Amino acid sequence: MYFLGGSDPFSLEGNAAIPFDTAVLGADHLYKGFGIPFDPEGLLSTIPAIVTVIIGYLIGAIVKDTEKKSVPKKLVLFGAAAIVAGLIWGMVFPINKPIWTSSYVLYTAGWACLVLSLLIWVIDLKGFTKWTSFFVVFGMNPLFIFALSGLWAKIFGRLIHFTDPDGNVISGSGKLYRDVFLPMAGELNGSLLFAISHVLVFWLIGYVLYKKKIFIKV
Repeated sequence: MYFLGGSDPFSLEGNAAIPFDTAVLGADHLYKGFGIPFDPEGLLSTIPAIVTVIIGYLIGAIVKDTEKKSVPKKLVLFGAAAIVAGLIWGMVFPINKPIWTSSYVLYTAGWACLVLSLLIWVIDLKGFTKWTSFFVVFGMNPLFIFALSGLWAKIFGRLIHFTDPDGNVISGSGKLYRDVFLPMAGELNGSLLFAISHVLVFWLIGYVLYKKKIFIKV
């Protein structure tokens, strides 16, 4: 990224992922949500993302093969080490989510380890499980709910459009936010309510599947 990028190799316009992905995939196939053709899920950023998956696999092996009461301590040690390593490496190679830099991989994996260690300690070791039922519903059909939410976002965000009185074309999700949630709660709270309502809708779908003992697997 440093040697193949522009004068500012870690900037949005100057990072090496843009010319590489453009040459292989073409600008028409790149995400344009940042204002220019740049795909945060492009080819180069996939390489460090694979490392994130490998770290998850290794952490899973630790959880599986370690005596339960020792798991939180191990995860805290690994997590703290990864956070420190990510911060130090970030001084050279900045922590950057869209590019999915290696410092970002270390830093986020470290925090994930700390959160996981806390959950294992609270749920598995201390037995505080009553509050987890809401999340169990998501955990029973996670891939289906994830795919369904993505399909919903693409249909209402890209395929369904409306024209407002001023002649501006807006997406279906934009119209839903503007006509329902914005008048109800204002810009900031309306945006939050928009997000929470979607989470609840997909939770209800997952709840119905859970109650009917329907578990969709790949």
